[in-house]
Amino acid sequence: MTKQKRPTYSAEFKLETAQLVLDGEHKVKEAAELMNVSKSAINKWVGRCIIHQWSGFVDVLNQNNSRLQIL
Repeated sequence: MTKQKRPTYSAEFKLETAQLVLDGEHKVKEAAELMNVSKSAINKWVGRCIIHQWSGFVDVLNQNNSRLQIL
């Protein structure tokens, strides 16, 4: 039996997905279904975005000349 490989997601994808929840557009469950990822992954990305611990979000925003707005 072969081991299944976990999917990898780009920083842009993680940010876009987290922002669906942060902007209040969708609940975590709805965003998970829409983006075809697990609820736990979205919860993790949202949490990291909120507490500024994941520099990937900041790097993506800097590349796009955007700013992360914290609620």
